[in-house]
Amino acid sequence: MSEQCQDGQIALFVDLPADRSAPGVARAQVRTAFGDVLPGERLADVQIAISELVGNAVLHGSGSVRFRAELVGQCFRCEVVDEGGGFEHAIRERGPEHGTGRGLGIVSMIADDWGIHDGSTHVWFTMDVAHPTFRAARPQLGDEARPAELHDVS
Repeated sequence: MSEQCQDGQIALFVDLPADRSAPGVARAQVRTAFGDVLPGERLADVQIAISELVGNAVLHGSGSVRFRAELVGQCFRCEVVDEGGGFEHAIRERGPEHGTGRGLGIVSMIADDWGIHDGSTHVWFTMDVAHPTFRAARPQLGDEARPAELHDVS
């Protein structure tokens, strides 16, 4: 469900199916909610990052999968949460011989910041939609590194 707030902020809250359709459902919801306000290139980046995180939640997590996304000014924020028990804190290097395992590396390249809540499968990222920066962002670990503007979707 998306909502347009008084200050122009757009927020989206979605409970996703815990199956292979979830990344496509998430991309479609983001396109519907933010497609008219995000520049095309950044909309594509946002959809890629969400698809990777939701795909990881379905593949490696358990239980329900939910995400929250919001656009406040030029800052896009997103969180993906499943009911799994934990998360690897290191991004594994993957070569061309590996068919999977590049999702967090991709997120680190297109997000301005991203992180993982310790002991959970709660992953978040932020992007400046007007000024893309393509760099490898290191994950921010734990509650103390989480931007105060992000909300717990659990």
